[in-house]
Amino acid sequence: MFPDPRPELIKSAHRFYRQGWMVGTAGNLSARLPDGSVWITASGRSKGELTLDDFVRVTINGSVIESADAHGKPSAETAIHQTLYTLFPEAQACFHVHSVEANVVSRFVQDHELQLPPLEMLKGLGVWQEKPQCVMPIFTNHLNIIRIVEDVQNGFKPIHHRYLHF
Repeated sequence: MFPDPRPELIKSAHRFYRQGWMVGTAGNLSARLPDGSVWITASGRSKGELTLDDFVRVTINGSVIESADAHGKPSAETAIHQTLYTLFPEAQACFHVHSVEANVVSRFVQDHELQLPPLEMLKGLGVWQEKPQCVMPIFTNHLNIIRIVEDVQNGFKPIHHRYLHF
């Protein structure tokens, strides 16, 4: 058996909630398990009040394997997580937050790319060059999740590890 990632996801969700990045039911978190399945937040759950029972375990194709709640269903944005895990086989977790700052910044970009300033803090994104030229893709937050998935599939390059969508 493998370690349960849900306690760490809960801690992260509570922290993001307190920062205003996951207000109410906004956003979702997931973690991939060694067997390829994924624990993802259940749809419609407050991220400030998550418990172990507020997660649904799904296959990479989205079929429910395990849920504490018979009516619990995975996040409506599960397909975005699945796409990211497919594009980035080394990825072990996906955090989808809705910070006010990210939404504001996304409104001031052209061509759906955000040029990040060459700050030393980019090391936190895995960028270790001196004065790097780092671009973060930005995707529109369509109501149709499949459109977001298609945008991500078509717009991600191997160098990207994070993105914004608004």
